[in-house]
Amino acid sequence: MKRREFLAYTAPALVLMGVLMLVPLLFTVYMSLNEIDYGSAFVFNGLGNYAELLDSPEFWKSVTFTLIYTVGTTVLKITVGFALALALNHVVRARSFFLGMLLVPLIVPPVVGALIFGWMLREDLGVGLYSYLLSGLGLDVGWFSEVWPARIMLLVQNTWQDAAFGALIFLAVLQAMPKEPLEAALVDGASWVQRVRHVVIPGLTGLFGFVAMMSVMDAFRIFDNIAVITQGNPAGETTSLMFLNYKIAFEQGRLGMGSAISVVTVLVIALLMIPFLRRTRRQFRGE
Repeated sequence: MKRREFLAYTAPALVLMGVLMLVPLLFTVYMSLNEIDYGSAFVFNGLGNYAELLDSPEFWKSVTFTLIYTVGTTVLKITVGFALALALNHVVRARSFFLGMLLVPLIVPPVVGALIFGWMLREDLGVGLYSYLLSGLGLDVGWFSEVWPARIMLLVQNTWQDAAFGALIFLAVLQAMPKEPLEAALVDGASWVQRVRHVVIPGLTGLFGFVAMMSVMDAFRIFDNIAVITQGNPAGETTSLMFLNYKIAFEQGRLGMGSAISVVTVLVIALLMIPFLRRTRRQFRGE
């Protein structure tokens, strides 16, 4: 297909995507340059919202948690997803059953999953199964009152909810990989760990990058888990950028400041995506 024909076919979709994505983004940037309260007119503020934002301890606290959450969930999703894929790749009988069980967290709505997970760790509601079992072992953990237990709780809940996505992708590629390199490594006396390390993992390098990229973008958008489970507590230590955005824009009614947080979040995500996009471009070109 010639370039002109390709552009002719794709131009309507590209224009529609540009309108739906670019116009709201530009309007958000414009709003971030104004002081906007509910029921009042736009008052041009220049970079005042950004200056106030960068001087806010609450903002930097949310940035710190968001970065911790992003790194933690990305590592856990890749590790757990890859481990599940390796296990399922060796399962012959009842594979369909285990795949169905793996899909359950993906089917459950995120809000429902977070609500159930939070209930099972609460002590005051009388339904905290996990807390009851841990207390029976002498482990009284303040999941909602201590900083790191609350963060770990959110990491584990998100991994349970989303690790299956990476597992399914890894499993599909593992089953499509040629068997000859693995058989040759086995003949050479390589152990299972050595085969995975030197044969399987190098063949999935690009896929690891893709799953990491998707996980990073998803982690920066975390809102419902926090709103349902911790509400940003204790002391705002589990407040993400999106949850802070919600609090400032909708609870405090400062739409200009909320727009500034959105713009900063988009810029941070774009900067983090540059290495992944460059790698994808090199692989596409065969460099």
